Amino acid sequence: MVWNHSACSTTTGAAPQLFSTALNFFAATQCFVGDTNYNKNKGSSNRDTFDFIIVGGGTAGCVVANRLSEIRGWNVLVLEAGLEPPIESDIPDMEFAMHRTKYDWQYVTINDGFRHQGLKDGVVQWTRGKMLGGYAELAERLLDSWEHLGMKRVPDINAAEFEGYGLCAISRANAANGIRQSLDSFDFIIIGGGSAGSVVANRLSEISHWNVLLLEAGPEPPMESDIPYMDGELYQSQYDWLYVTKVFHPISTAKMGPDARDSVVNNFLKVHGVEKLRVIDASIMPLQTSGNTNAPTIMIGEMGSDMIKTENHNDCTTTTGAAPQLFTTALNFLAATQCYVPDSNYPNEVESSLDSFDFIVIGGGSAGSVVANRLSEISHWNVLLLEAGPEPPLESDIPHMDGALYESKYDWQYVTKCDGIRHQGLKGGAVKWPRGKMLGGCSSINAMFYVRGNDHDFQAWVDEGNPSWSPENVNSYFRKAENFQDMELSQDFDIYNTYGHDGPLVINTFNTSYTELAENILDSWNDIGVTKVPDINAAKYQGYGFCSISRATAANGQRQSTYRAYLKTATNRHNLKVLTNAFVTRILIDDDAQAYGVEVDVNGKRKSFIATIEVILSAGSINTPQLLMLSGIGPADHLLSKNISCKVNLPYVGHNLQDHPYVPILIYGDEPGPEDIQKQMFDVLNYLHNKTGYLAHSSVINLSAFFSGHEDLSYPEFQSHLLIFSANSSTAKPYLSIFKDYVLNSLIRYHSDKALYIFAFHLLHPLSRGIIYLNTSDPYDHPIIDANYYGDYRDLKRSVDGIKMLSSLVNTPFFKSINAFIPRVNLSQCNDSEFLSDLYWECYATHMTHTVFHPISTAKMGPDPKDSVVNNFLKVHGVEKLRVIDASIMPLQTSGNTNAPAIMIGEMGSDMIKTEYFSK
Repeated sequence: MVWNHSACSTTTGAAPQLFSTALNFFAATQCFVGDTNYNKNKGSSNRDTFDFIIVGGGTAGCVVANRLSEIRGWNVLVLEAGLEPPIESDIPDMEFAMHRTKYDWQYVTINDGFRHQGLKDGVVQWTRGKMLGGYAELAERLLDSWEHLGMKRVPDINAAEFEGYGLCAISRANAANGIRQSLDSFDFIIIGGGSAGSVVANRLSEISHWNVLLLEAGPEPPMESDIPYMDGELYQSQYDWLYVTKVFHPISTAKMGPDARDSVVNNFLKVHGVEKLRVIDASIMPLQTSGNTNAPTIMIGEMGSDMIKTENHNDCTTTTGAAPQLFTTALNFLAATQCYVPDSNYPNEVESSLDSFDFIVIGGGSAGSVVANRLSEISHWNVLLLEAGPEPPLESDIPHMDGALYESKYDWQYVTKCDGIRHQGLKGGAVKWPRGKMLGGCSSINAMFYVRGNDHDFQAWVDEGNPSWSPENVNSYFRKAENFQDMELSQDFDIYNTYGHDGPLVINTFNTSYTELAENILDSWNDIGVTKVPDINAAKYQGYGFCSISRATAANGQRQSTYRAYLKTATNRHNLKVLTNAFVTRILIDDDAQAYGVEVDVNGKRKSFIATIEVILSAGSINTPQLLMLSGIGPADHLLSKNISCKVNLPYVGHNLQDHPYVPILIYGDEPGPEDIQKQMFDVLNYLHNKTGYLAHSSVINLSAFFSGHEDLSYPEFQSHLLIFSANSSTAKPYLSIFKDYVLNSLIRYHSDKALYIFAFHLLHPLSRGIIYLNTSDPYDHPIIDANYYGDYRDLKRSVDGIKMLSSLVNTPFFKSINAFIPRVNLSQCNDSEFLSDLYWECYATHMTHTVFHPISTAKMGPDPKDSVVNNFLKVHGVEKLRVIDASIMPLQTSGNTNAPAIMIGEMGSDMIKTEYFSK
């Protein structure tokens, strides 16, 4: 049931800013640099006498001026009453935007009182171009559609012979490449295609809207020019000017200097006393260089080109205002299509008079959204879902913008405890733990990788005393959730049968911008024994491992979070109430250790809701143990130390914390080259138009490798993701900003001209265990997170083995072809260790490790209350009518990303509830 509604999705501001940047970029490219070529309100020469004076720079006048000035001895003056044409004149479909403006003489005929009385004021408006190019700039290019009146359609009016009632045809137009072709010339003319001229022509033509003409007196070089030993064959030939001298390094005949009395050009290579004329070649060199002069000549070409670009880049053509307004309107229209109506389906105020519900679900994240959907399928069960955050913003829907949500109001912004020993490469010596604080939870903020895990993982859960969680059972619930939509992979029988096809959660494959590069990297993994397979979830793990293009919770260029898959599809259910910005402060437990409701703050107002059947805690691996302890369920001594009355002594609440560590392994290479900003901006507009381009896929390359140092294991020990930053990218530095400044500078020191590959290394089954405990009894104070990465030294030793295996990629054919290398990182703690030695990697991992966002097991599932929190059916030990259904119940880590298992837990936990109450 919808409690509230507004039209447009919320936003962090990052997406609108990006869209505006793209528009501004393309609007800037419409500034036809160098268009304002003529002095205004003053003569361009001191000369009062000319051979010819042409009055009017219109359609004919431009022709006359051009042709007469072809005679070198004739001085020609063109007088035009108007201005240079505006940008609208260059756009063929915008001729009407110049009517009745300063670019139009705005003539009208007389009103004789008899004719034209259907027209305003009885007069005819005579539009005439008042600008250079005249009416050629205003001529309409419309299709003459007279065939239905008996006119004969012909290919070309100018070539056809008139007959019958007449002719009609597509008119020829003085336009090309979408630009009006009035009677102008080129933006730049370069005389001489030699050592410097060729450089200048190349560099100036890099500006797509500059038209450049290169004039070379000679022909193209012959074959002998390409053969180093045959240079002498070109002497005294048509390819040689045949000057008589024995010197091949002549310079300085158009010397550069500040004084016109002893130089020809100034510091910017402009000819003294001559406007719009530069010399860019060896003749400007004021003194000889110490050696051959060809390299300095090429340098002069490069520097001179940049001087021109710098001077002219901000010279923008005039405008009537219509073209910029049209561009802005187009962007506003496209931006409006991003308002996913009706996104704001949920209130942030209590508007229901119903205080009692059958089920209360705390947390609308990856698992909680699933539970709310599945329980509300039973029409007579009233379900309340409480979410501390709001609905996801626009940025959450755009796959490439997940990073824009970090450290915003959509992120819980947790940070681990600093122990002063580990993580010393990170700012503050602590690890930031982003967690989704919005509907969909971490499924609304993550990188969207869909990895089920390995059958071995779930058999280990069974072996821990949880019989319902067998590989067979969990795979059936994965399939229940899934709606596999990769049509190409579905042609493979084994892959098709692995996945479900009728669930709410869309599983697909990103259409990445790095397809060829991704295949090269997969081939490199294959070269070191990590076999390339079509699909990770369908393949059987064997040998040293496998790698593949990854599946993703995304479709049609948009994230498929559990909010989108499970909640938005259930908005109209009368028995499901969703309350956002609802911060639960305590679960209500009576003296008989029975949960009967919750206390919740909504916009500063305290409210209590009653649960008649059960309270379901789905707040995630950090908030779930915190809320249990705040409610009096946890280690008795710890609760008493925080002045919290202990209702149920459960010593393992908050214990057994596990995470997949992330060690960044950097490899530099020659490819890919620098960012193509124009393509990126075009991709942004493409995304607005049809959800394609780089914004439509994750910032992490959609491939994964799972591997082990032992050939006989049935499950992987390690996993690797990959990020790629083009040379001199604008995004690498912000991504690495979690590291201390001196470390960051070391990480990116080669990035100005090298591409950066960051292989994220993860130890999948760590032996180290951390703990989460209360800081204070205030529910708004973040708990203390002691992640204890590498607390067990065996984890560090195993990680070094995996890192050395990963780093051997640098020796594979592809990486050799791009001159790849691993840089030494400036870490003061590790600088005494031999580079790439075991001791170096141990030190590096200890101080550079952060998180890949996979915390689990803080409300561990197991049969014994002494070392677990919930039983096989996810019921909290010792408490009636209270379950935990989220990733915190996982007793051991899975072999991969944990979002898919969290969703599976939501599906299976929901069915456990239904089965229990329907069987009574």
